[in-house]
Amino acid sequence: NATKSRKVGMESMTKLTDAIRKAAVAHTNGKNTKSTTEQTMLSTTRNVRNTASLKVSNTAINSVIEDMIQSSNHIGLAEIATDENVGILERKPPPGTILISPPNPSKDSGFLDNITVRVAKPVDDLCIASLRLSLFSDFSAHMRQAFCSRSCHVLDSRRNQGAACVVATIPIRASDISDRTDIIVGTAECSIHEFYGTSLGESRLQDSILYITEVAVSPTIRRQGIGSKLMKAFDEFAKARGVETIYLHVDVANEKAYSLYEKAGYEKVVSDDFFYKEFTKSLNLHDGATKGRNHYLMHKNMRQPNWLSDVKRKIDSSNSFKMNDLAVQ
Repeated sequence: NATKSRKVGMESMTKLTDAIRKAAVAHTNGKNTKSTTEQTMLSTTRNVRNTASLKVSNTAINSVIEDMIQSSNHIGLAEIATDENVGILERKPPPGTILISPPNPSKDSGFLDNITVRVAKPVDDLCIASLRLSLFSDFSAHMRQAFCSRSCHVLDSRRNQGAACVVATIPIRASDISDRTDIIVGTAECSIHEFYGTSLGESRLQDSILYITEVAVSPTIRRQGIGSKLMKAFDEFAKARGVETIYLHVDVANEKAYSLYEKAGYEKVVSDDFFYKEFTKSLNLHDGATKGRNHYLMHKNMRQPNWLSDVKRKIDSSNSFKMNDLAVQ
């Protein structure tokens, strides 16, 4: 059954990729003028399945995929939903909700002027997985299909735990091949279950904190403000959920990402409080844990945060006893 499901997932991904590519080409051919950026993006879409195959075993492929899913900024991506947590959150805002609208959308505007950011729907999973995959190179067709199939499974699992993705899209014309009316050019994910079982999560009001991960923008149209739109969309998402504080991690060496988050109002957590260190360690992002890389924990208060004083006092009193357990080896 697992093999059959993977095969169906791979075939579906291939069909959807072809449909989006052809729809995009049809839409582009209907215009007399095309920006260089748009041409580059569509060219990349056409070539997404043309990388030369690598002769590697299924075991090696699966190993690479699992390593990718559990490394870099794929925080907690390998976790599987449990019956205890499934359905615990109301879908708010619901899938499809528009968070950021184009300022003045029109047919004559450039496609970057017509970007919409919305809450992703399950039908978007394959496109999200493909966009995440575009951040990596030198992948065979088999590896790309296996990665997307696995990523779709994980996206569905995390959605059942209360996670949600937001997507930045540009409009395209639907066709006989595909009924999609947009192409996803940016995506990011937010969740709350990373805080489960941590002192940070236990020290805050239920559902008052949010964690951002998996920020990805199509390589062909970076530095066009899409990342900023995604971060603004999370502000709207957090307001709809009544979130007090948003957290995220960023690689110390990724200066562009750090600058993006700083401009969006995020600050580096400078406190040495135990619960911040414990939270970072729980995600395996403490210094040197991920192939020698270090990460900053950043946060943004959407409103005055409420701390559960009794829990915080208990954490502080046990701080000296637990700090040794968090020492980097």
